[in-house]
Amino acid sequence: MDDGLKQRLIGAVVLLAIAIIFLPALFDRETITPVDRVSQIPPAPEIEIEPISVAQPPVVASPAPEPEAMFIPDETKPERPTPETPASEPPVPEPSTPKLSTPKPSAPKPSAPEPPSLNKNSVPKGWSLQVVSYTEEAKAQAFRDRLIQDGYRASYRKTRTSKGARFRVYIGPKLDKAAMLKIKSQVEKKYKLKAILLDITPKK
Repeated sequence: MDDGLKQRLIGAVVLLAIAIIFLPALFDRETITPVDRVSQIPPAPEIEIEPISVAQPPVVASPAPEPEAMFIPDETKPERPTPETPASEPPVPEPSTPKLSTPKPSAPKPSAPEPPSLNKNSVPKGWSLQVVSYTEEAKAQAFRDRLIQDGYRASYRKTRTSKGARFRVYIGPKLDKAAMLKIKSQVEKKYKLKAILLDITPKK
């Protein structure tokens, strides 16, 4: 038997085996799948019913009056007694010559600090306190830290002047001028310096 015939026979056997495997699956379209009849629903939980006590309505000593008559005064109550008229009028004192006394000049009252308010542009007025000015940034930073440690809200800023750059230390800002004036007095007394009160309200 030559090789060509052997290959044809082998191919025919392979095709026959494939037909035997797949042909029944093509024609058998009504395959019956078994149904699992075991229920997947869990059993019902056991609930114990306990009796609930019904709350009793509160006992009111006296019912409130109707809304229409709630604020109407009770006319059966007696009115508040009025002071009786004295039996006899007090004697009229004899006129005496008044003594003329020179009025003492009153001391001028100190003007009250301006309370927090708005300017003509409806912008809140602000106030800041310039404490010191240094030519070295390290000194300004050190004094700023000292003020913060003492409880003040301090900062410093670099500014340009006709004499060169300056580092100025500030306290604030605040809207209350009276509070800022009080801080100014405290700082000047404590640190032996002269502070400057600045109006930092925006002009526009």
